Amino acid sequence: MEITFRESPFTKVLTQPGLTKEPATAEFNQYEIAFDVLPYPEVEKQIQKSDYRLEMTVSKKPALSGGVLVVFDVVGESYSVFITNKETISEVFAVQRGESQATIPSGRLVKGAVPYNKPWSWHVDPEDIQMAEITIELCDGTPSHVEADLDYWVNTVQRFCPWRARITKIDDFR
Repeated sequence: MEITFRESPFTKVLTQPGLTKEPATAEFNQYEIAFDVLPYPEVEKQIQKSDYRLEMTVSKKPALSGGVLVVFDVVGESYSVFITNKETISEVFAVQRGESQATIPSGRLVKGAVPYNKPWSWHVDPEDIQMAEITIELCDGTPSHVEADLDYWVNTVQRFCPWRARITKIDDFR
């Protein structure tokens, strides 16, 4: 697909991962593209190659404000947390400057995908997160561990505190 954005042409390849219940998504700059290729045959006619239609929705990603977006790497897996807790924001910058040993993010898990934490179907509460020097082992893991057993993590463990998390990026939206 060719997209013209601010008078400049861009090529964006959209790939649908086979038959799915939900539309596939792709990102372009500040926009999210949701698309689905659907059969569209005439009544009582066998579906031909030309009998498909593309349904597409383009929406602007909601702007984040009043906090910082922190990307963590946990042994090769990334996850992102939007933090609005002022004390934790200060702690994150102290870790980045090498002034704090509180390198373990410990936050309350919430079911539900958010645009900034793809591909995960969960996120961390922006207010209920702290940086810690030590936490209990129960909440240590990787983003894929949380995803694989989400009900257990949200309902039983309740917090995610990966011991090997490292800050890789901070975007300030204050």
